[in-house]
Amino acid sequence: GPLVYQWRRSGHPLPGATDAQFTLTNPTRTDAGFYDVQVADGLSVKISDVAQLDVAPSSYPNQLSFDPTFAPRFETVGGTVQAIVPAPGGRFIVSGDFSRINGLASPGLARLDASLQPDPSFTPPVELADSTTSFSAIAVVRVHAVQADGKILVTQPMPSVGDYPFRNKLVRLLADGSVDPTFTASAEPQNIVGLALQPDGQIVVYGLQISTALPAGKRYVYRLKEDGSLDASYAPIFRTSSEVTAPTCLVVQPDGRAIFGGPFVSVDGQATLGLVRLTSAGALDATFTVSGASYVGPTALAWQPDGRLLVGGSFTIPGITSPSLVRFNDTGAVESVLLQWPAVNGATRRILPLADGRIWAAVREPSTSSTQATMVRLTSAGVVERTATA
Repeated sequence: GPLVYQWRRSGHPLPGATDAQFTLTNPTRTDAGFYDVQVADGLSVKISDVAQLDVAPSSYPNQLSFDPTFAPRFETVGGTVQAIVPAPGGRFIVSGDFSRINGLASPGLARLDASLQPDPSFTPPVELADSTTSFSAIAVVRVHAVQADGKILVTQPMPSVGDYPFRNKLVRLLADGSVDPTFTASAEPQNIVGLALQPDGQIVVYGLQISTALPAGKRYVYRLKEDGSLDASYAPIFRTSSEVTAPTCLVVQPDGRAIFGGPFVSVDGQATLGLVRLTSAGALDATFTVSGASYVGPTALAWQPDGRLLVGGSFTIPGITSPSLVRFNDTGAVESVLLQWPAVNGATRRILPLADGRIWAAVREPSTSSTQATMVRLTSAGVVERTATA
């Protein structure tokens, strides 16, 4: 009798595949499998040998492309604000470990108006909010300064590599929060913890102290030009008695000279207490020498509008018990003690001089387990006007 054909895949008949030949047009991955044909003549049935069909994929794993539709947002409950910087128009730039402010998505960085409401027109890149798993001071995005032209300097946390357990990079944002394409920061330092702007637009930065010795040729203090490139001429080296060290605080005077405080005992090989002033070229300024104190351990610095220096920290001053906020004149001499620990029990961590001469100071409890801070407002003479504990 006549031959009857039935093509099969993996033992299952394929509908309509009953000709002597079976052709697949433009096969896809779903057509791959094991094929055979069943032939009958009315008296017997024969089955052909099995043929395996493989179909190459249309794309391969090493040819990847970004899927813009996959954009999950993982948010934390609560959060902390770690830095606040005034911005033009009575506004503020805030940064920290948060994802929303008053319901508006604000991934670690936001602009607030004078009533402290978030500005929806300020939209920084969401990747700035990426944080590391460490408890380092540079593990989250941080705003450091707003330039006179409204551009914003922030540091973005980066994965740790090599000799740096904590890393970040400096980014400049435009007023709307987008990244400034004209600014490309130098690769050094890799762990910026503080910076200050000079009047000419250059940026003095210092890094976070690491627990191991710095790699050869590295230091903690650098200066960047307006476009972010490195100014190699500005290269002061701060040292303890045994190693290169990092300053802990910095302020730049209106004339461009920078004052540093920290645990150092020398700068560029010249012995000094822990408070120095550098010229605009980065050399030790011989017109500033600490006097009236045999020990200075700064934790905060601020320059008063009248040209005097406020220093918070710990000090050894003859006849004074536990001073925590001291005013120095322009040459480095102790002028007056404004706060002492018995009056305000802690070390001064932040200082804000006001235009009328009064001073706000934030004082942290000396116990390392305490999270409380006391805000103190003083007259220009150092009389405490107001305190509040947060």
